[in-house]
Amino acid sequence: GDKCTFDATAGEPFEFGATFDVSASNKQTWVAQAVILKQYNEALNDDGEVIGWQENVVYADPEMKIVFYPTTGTAEEPFEAVHDCGAGVIEKDRETCQDVAEGSTITIPPTTGAGATQPLCYNIKFATTKLTSVFHLVTTNVDSVAIFAEHDPTEFERGGIGGIHYLMDVDTSAMGDDAALVALGAATPIEPVFQDGVDNAPEKEKPWGLAIGSSFLVNACTLIGVIFLAPAIKKFADKNPTTIFALANAFAAGALLAAAF
Repeated sequence: GDKCTFDATAGEPFEFGATFDVSASNKQTWVAQAVILKQYNEALNDDGEVIGWQENVVYADPEMKIVFYPTTGTAEEPFEAVHDCGAGVIEKDRETCQDVAEGSTITIPPTTGAGATQPLCYNIKFATTKLTSVFHLVTTNVDSVAIFAEHDPTEFERGGIGGIHYLMDVDTSAMGDDAALVALGAATPIEPVFQDGVDNAPEKEKPWGLAIGSSFLVNACTLIGVIFLAPAIKKFADKNPTTIFALANAFAAGALLAAAF
């Protein structure tokens, strides 16, 4: 096979790598779903007023690099055989990848045999005005494929009612949006056969400072009643019970509201 390399010093250049059996058909659909979030928009409208709260279609990320690499099987060994090649392709800068708009078709040619073509790095772009983005796959003469993705595709699964698996065994290329959603809901999901652990993938930055600071504030507020043990504070409380009662209840109400919202 081809000898491929990639820069492993920063860990795997992908968050998801797995093999799939696509031998049941020649066309499949890759799916990404968004959620509707209520967000505050500080921009001004035509009347010069702040737009304020509005509902927006929000994907886990607006775009994602992805590589489809045909394999000789779906076990671990065939995946590892194309691992370095797939990693080498997906680690390219996004600007060098081929942009793919929502609703477009990606043809996955075999990497061996007649008409062999090395896989490309695709940058699929999700439709920001639609809750479901689809990409049509053509896998003629390909029975199994390794997929390397910049993000875990389950991050783009909405779940619950209307939720759709990220890879479905159905051709929706000739369907309108409504018909496609119905077909996807009735289709068979294609699950990964072997999935790479991506043990050395770069960890996402975690807001430890914010978490620790917030915990400290919560503990401080929990123990705030201890200040009434101080002689000067206790004396003031004994002389002004109404004021202290009002302040204490206001503080408690604020704590409850903060916990609720």
